[in-house]
Amino acid sequence: MSATLVDVYRNLKLCDDAPHEYDLAEWNLLLAQGLPGAESLDVPKLLDTLNDWADDVRRETERLYYHFLDDPRDYENSQGYFCVLVLITVLERDLGVRYNPERVRDASFQDPFCVDPDFKDSKDLFIHGILDGPGGTCSSMPVLYTSVGRRLGYPMKLVEAPGHLFSRWDDPTGSFNGVADRFNIDASGQGFASHSDEHYLTWPRPWKDVEKEHDWYLVSMTPHGEIAGFLATKGACLEDNGKLDEAFQCFHWAYQLTKDERYYGQAGKLQHSIATRDQRLLNDINEAARNSREQLAHVRGEQAPKPISKSVSPAMNMRDVGHGPACRCQNCQRERSSKLVQAGGDFGHGPSCQCLHCRENHQIAKSAGSQQSRPHPQLPGFP
Repeated sequence: MSATLVDVYRNLKLCDDAPHEYDLAEWNLLLAQGLPGAESLDVPKLLDTLNDWADDVRRETERLYYHFLDDPRDYENSQGYFCVLVLITVLERDLGVRYNPERVRDASFQDPFCVDPDFKDSKDLFIHGILDGPGGTCSSMPVLYTSVGRRLGYPMKLVEAPGHLFSRWDDPTGSFNGVADRFNIDASGQGFASHSDEHYLTWPRPWKDVEKEHDWYLVSMTPHGEIAGFLATKGACLEDNGKLDEAFQCFHWAYQLTKDERYYGQAGKLQHSIATRDQRLLNDINEAARNSREQLAHVRGEQAPKPISKSVSPAMNMRDVGHGPACRCQNCQRERSSKLVQAGGDFGHGPSCQCLHCRENHQIAKSAGSQQSRPHPQLPGFP
């Protein structure tokens, strides 16, 4: 687990009722750190670029505002509609914001019914691919538009549909200009379209029955929901790059933020993949040890001893989304400490292994073994 990701999560102190303390673009860039395609990521520099772009949009909006005053009907009688139209036009026409042309030719990424898109390159998923790269996708372009809009005081939110992300002007109380207004903003292609909510019931694909039963889609996302979405995107990138443990932690944290069952399910799938991988590694270790003993016995002219059977370590069996490494309930503390002490210092990879899980389990076993007569300590773990 990268220190950057741990620090980001530990500093996650967002308040849904204080969105002015939360910079959407900054969190998007912070969570891109450490991913393939973000090796030279300079967050302060890119945020300065975004601020400059917002200033460009502000000046052009003020310069062209007389068009709206002359005939508001050309802009759906909505000042917000006019502001968003100028925002999208300036970003695309003057500042070069575009959909990554390589992805336009990538059928596996464009096909909304694709079940295994390529998420290996963070530039296609986070806004640095637009600010300092070849372009974005529907995963990043709405984030950039919304980030620029919020810098201008626009009441813009992110909204999710199955397999798609877009923005929304969401001002039911008229906080922006005294007029209540709400419309969707879809600008991941060329230009700006405003579709009704009903449009997304069948595009980019029809909803599944389970999706109709939950409030996952077509709702304006809260700050916690936006961060959870970025965590899930980071998790997908890590998973496609074979970093299953870190991917699991991302989905686990996304679930802790929102209690969204989609993240719970993805974390569960990764948990199974991790257990399968670890069992395979353990089998390989046992097989190598057996071969080594047989070869040594052959050299000495002795009969090779029978290999000692070994099951998956107790620590591995404890991986559970609801009661895993971060759980601090009394039952988990008692059960896990007991199992780790009984394991005698072997946690699946050997007593000298320095992987994250083994280091954590060594600390737990040491603490529990030295305090047999004292109450169980609080387990260390992620926040």
